[in-house]
Amino acid sequence: MSKPSSNDLRLEQALLSELPEGVRLPDDQAESLAALRRDNEAILDKYPAERVAKEIERRLAAERAPRRLWLWSPAVLAPALVLAVLWIGKRPVSPGPDPVGEDAPLVGIDTDVQLKGQRAELRVYRKPDGQAAAQKSPERLRDGSVVHPGDVLQLSYLAAGQTQGVIVSYDGRGSVELHHPLRGATALLRGGEHALPRAYKLDDAPRFERFLLVTTKQPGALDVAQVVSTVHALASGADPEHATLTLPDTEVFSLTLRKVLP
Repeated sequence: MSKPSSNDLRLEQALLSELPEGVRLPDDQAESLAALRRDNEAILDKYPAERVAKEIERRLAAERAPRRLWLWSPAVLAPALVLAVLWIGKRPVSPGPDPVGEDAPLVGIDTDVQLKGQRAELRVYRKPDGQAAAQKSPERLRDGSVVHPGDVLQLSYLAAGQTQGVIVSYDGRGSVELHHPLRGATALLRGGEHALPRAYKLDDAPRFERFLLVTTKQPGALDVAQVVSTVHALASGADPEHATLTLPDTEVFSLTLRKVLP
């Protein structure tokens, strides 16, 4: 490694304002000194001293923090999973407008993480029946799924960034049912899938059951009475199964089930 020249040392001392008394920087190095000062100012502008100090402190704290590695053996993990499933399976769902007369367990309902670009979504589950119902998970129904009179349905939603919502359904007779909110504000819960507190039994209305989730991010933008009134107009219109619900500053999710009568 070559030793720095006396001129380089003087240039560094001048930059730090540490030139010995009586010593002057050669005139041909004045431009070099000015360029070094400009570089220093640019670096300080990009990396303020306060921010750099905080980052150094953060890294030092991270290095000093004790590190623990948690190893879960199958013997410990398996009982925890069993307890979690049993706890979820015991959450009750109260009966809806047409009393069901029994709890509708929610085992099988997703609590998935919201994906980027995901829209607010309404989900419909059919409670299993028969003697083995307690051991079965609810069946998730899709748009176009077939249902029958007497089927017990459970609704849930994903807010996906929306803060207010109204959930309404109507059937082939034109009957309209408000599911959310049953009372109070239209606020939606965030952070995964949330089941409505009521399950209900389908009647013998013909042809279809259609569910609508109307959402917005603007507090106070949803008027429940207006939404229900608009849905009444759809239900009594010429093509209720496919008519589009349009309200300003809202998103609408629609799901239609096909009703097959005995």
